[in-house]
Amino acid sequence: MIEHGVPPVTETYNTLIASYAKLGDFAAAGECLGEMRSQNLPVDLLSYAPLVAARCKRGEMEEVRSLVS
Repeated sequence: MIEHGVPPVTETYNTLIASYAKLGDFAAAGECLGEMRSQNLPVDLLSYAPLVAARCKRGEMEEVRSLVS
């Protein structure tokens, strides 16, 4: 998108984060969060909820705590 002059918005990143979380690719989801922050885009509940849900489903409570703290 960026290469074609279309800047991503929060909703775009949230969709990517949700997809990566569903696949269990937490590194890629984290990269999206980092990109959002570096572009000063708002990180909202919909940014974190899929990560928290996927980690909870896997029983990864320490990772959940680190996300929400």
